[in-house]
Amino acid sequence: GPIRVFLDSLPKFRLGEQDGKGFHCLAGLFYLKERSRQVQTLDVQDPGSGEVIGNAATFLVLSSIRETAGFLDLTYHFNDMFDIQGGVRFSGNKQRYIEFGSGPVNGGDSVTTSDSKDSPVTWLISPRVHFDRDTMLYARIASGYRNGGPNTGAPGVPRNFDSDETINYELGFKTIMLDRTLTLDLAAYWIDWKRIQIQLTEPSSQFLYFANGSRARSRGIEAAIDWPPAPATTISANGTFNDAELTADFPGTANIFAGKGDRLPFTAKWSANLSVDQDIPLDDDITGYVGGTITYVGDRPQLFPSRITTPRLSAPAYTTFDLRAGLRYADYTLNIFATNITDKRGFTGLAYRNNNNLALGYAASVINPRTIGVSLAYGF
Repeated sequence: GPIRVFLDSLPKFRLGEQDGKGFHCLAGLFYLKERSRQVQTLDVQDPGSGEVIGNAATFLVLSSIRETAGFLDLTYHFNDMFDIQGGVRFSGNKQRYIEFGSGPVNGGDSVTTSDSKDSPVTWLISPRVHFDRDTMLYARIASGYRNGGPNTGAPGVPRNFDSDETINYELGFKTIMLDRTLTLDLAAYWIDWKRIQIQLTEPSSQFLYFANGSRARSRGIEAAIDWPPAPATTISANGTFNDAELTADFPGTANIFAGKGDRLPFTAKWSANLSVDQDIPLDDDITGYVGGTITYVGDRPQLFPSRITTPRLSAPAYTTFDLRAGLRYADYTLNIFATNITDKRGFTGLAYRNNNNLALGYAASVINPRTIGVSLAYGF
């Protein structure tokens, strides 16, 4: 199993602090070691019935990754109103990949090994203006990085995919109003993404693999509010608009049909959540509560098609309703809940069962059905 060690509890250093001015410094270390095992099979189906009648290939994959990193954040306070933060993270990672293949499609038994390593550097800059203790305007520019790695050794699948990188731009506003009862967070963002990593399907073998596209862009607005309109009542709401699409055509060598302007897989343009909770004091020691949540998730396009004649699937929008009630006593909480009370069949993912024979239909992953239960929690 994975072994993760986080060493980010190093001391915080303050340099030259006087009357709210000067440097604040935060440094830390990170270490990760992870091993995984995966099996992929390619079955032979009867073209008429779809019944599995044999095995064409089997792949056993053993992989490992080791990463070490160190980071340094410096914040300079010019005065009580304005400060600026800068940070940098240096890391190094090594990956090991061993694949054992068998079966006629694989051409018999085989062993494939692959090693990779990289040393990315990421950074951030974030100026902040504090109008008072309850209101802040901030901006942030930061880089992001994600490791590349190996693919399965199946025919027609590229052996490796490269790392991808992002530059993130964000402008945000945070405030507490109405006698410090209403909290409001607003943020607008723009993310430029290059060498995007996309999951694809090899047309002949139907194996999933990763490849790199050209460029993409994600931009949007997020808003969140917490407000108690009456004593012991809390209303929380958040909403997101996200416009994520390709800004360049996929390379012609890729087994994919996607071009500039196509929406990125699994991205909903609109999503929102509204919760209302009411506490009900019963006596000096026991408090009851009731609450409900409405969640909306917009439609989400699925994987890019691997054939020009294959229509792209899209998961439709859905809305769910949850209810809850319970009692709190000292460190104990008794909770009675009902989630997805309308038993909505919201799809989280859709994929064709066989891209070479669309008549076989598609497989769907769905959200949890209506669920009613009771839980008892103890806090310590």
